[in-house]
Amino acid sequence: MNTNTISANCYRSGEIIFLSEGEDVPDGVALIASGPADEVRAAVEVMARHSRYDETLLVPGLPEAEDNEQALTALRLFIGEVEKRLELQL
Repeated sequence: MNTNTISANCYRSGEIIFLSEGEDVPDGVALIASGPADEVRAAVEVMARHSRYDETLLVPGLPEAEDNEQALTALRLFIGEVEKRLELQL
């Protein structure tokens, strides 16, 4: 079990990135979740959309959002689903 702490973050494009504790957070990213690496990564990977072209993970609905309001709604829904999965892992 990996006990390192990570955060899952995303860009407005929907692309999800994982950052180790203490790693610089790029400008323009939103926090999805943070906590034990194995738990956060598992919760996010299950709920995320997987790119057809590579190993990129995406927040469902975020790339297609026509405006920032739709994008925020998609992000909030995704964060809620990830939080539920993390609660189930406790």
